[in-house]
Amino acid sequence: NAAISACGRAVQWPLAIALVDAMSDLSVLVDTISCSAALCACGDSGLWQLALALLCCTSAVLDVISCNAAISACEKGDQWQRALELFGGIRKVRLLPDVVSCNAAMSACRDGRWQAALGQLVAVRIMRPSPDVVSCNSVLVACGKVGEWRPAIDLLGATPRLSCTPDAISCSAAISACERGSRWRCALRVLGGMSALRVAAGAAAFEATIGVCYRCGQLDVSLRLLSSLGATLKWLEIARPRLVGAEWASMF
Repeated sequence: NAAISACGRAVQWPLAIALVDAMSDLSVLVDTISCSAALCACGDSGLWQLALALLCCTSAVLDVISCNAAISACEKGDQWQRALELFGGIRKVRLLPDVVSCNAAMSACRDGRWQAALGQLVAVRIMRPSPDVVSCNSVLVACGKVGEWRPAIDLLGATPRLSCTPDAISCSAAISACERGSRWRCALRVLGGMSALRVAAGAAAFEATIGVCYRCGQLDVSLRLLSSLGATLKWLEIARPRLVGAEWASMF
């Protein structure tokens, strides 16, 4: 078990699996600790097929750590449906999911599967444990990827009721949703509200807000934002090349 755990921590999944196989060949019991360590090695490497095969074939009593590792493997392997199925199956084996389970399942939906992520967040709130800011951010990022600005703004506003404090990732993801949804006013409101949340607005938040204002024809607003940043022409050339030219010259 110690050797398998060491392999798991070092992300040496071939050695971890080989040790599990050797235990079986030597008629040594593969227990919960052995199985969890091997699954963690697979999970960290995103080897979802191997993780699922190990999960199905083991005779060891599974614990929530084992299930979390398998969910994480599916998440890293972009297998969002399998991640959600595993999360839903945790209770069927009489285990209680924890916040790690929830976040791994929701993070699997980050590439635009916002409806699945939001549904998972609602289910988690009912089931317990309580979602945290990582849970909310997974949904916000999913919304941001596809421009679903309305659910993103609604969720950002609901974070106090979820006992979550939004961070820079939360706000930037909501602004990204507004950018892709061409909602420049909403993006401005989120950006303006970050100071009240004591969240520092980073370059990504400013860039997305400036970009949506520019695309929506709000050149004056975008230039004022740039001016408030003390932006230089060099910064603009890196961040938003389209703003360099006649528009920039109009400020002088």
